[in-house]
Amino acid sequence: MARLLTMASPGRSIQQIRQSQRSLQILQPRLTPWSWSNGWNALLALVFSLGLCASLASPAWGQVVELDYRCDGDPLAARYDSGPVDDPLVGNVSAGTIPGAFAVLRWREVSLQLPRSNDAGPPQYTDGKWFWGLEDPAHPRFLLNSGAQYAFACEALNAG
Repeated sequence: MARLLTMASPGRSIQQIRQSQRSLQILQPRLTPWSWSNGWNALLALVFSLGLCASLASPAWGQVVELDYRCDGDPLAARYDSGPVDDPLVGNVSAGTIPGAFAVLRWREVSLQLPRSNDAGPPQYTDGKWFWGLEDPAHPRFLLNSGAQYAFACEALNAG
């Protein structure tokens, strides 16, 4: 422990110097020496934390599903990714998706990445302009909001 050397000045008494040294000793942190039991406890806590994190991970995380549709007479490829963006224990978890999941739609000359909304019920994906809703997976709703609302009739080709 470091010792503070204080020079006595004409206006300071020995008792004042000792008092200030005691107050400094109270403020200094007290470290315990490292021991094997402390090290094993830290290692055990780390292993337990990693195991807890792994057990909370959703099996749906990272799952990618690709489905084909026909919308307004043209093929549409939908790729659903339930990427681990948000906590699966919070929010609306429906049909194996969590808030933070997204869909990539490739249709005509357009490629859209639509984030999943947190609305209750079946998964819905929207960026505010395009909407992809799976209330009926065999006939999803596909909408474009551009001044007026345009609806495209869709049907699943490989319903799964």
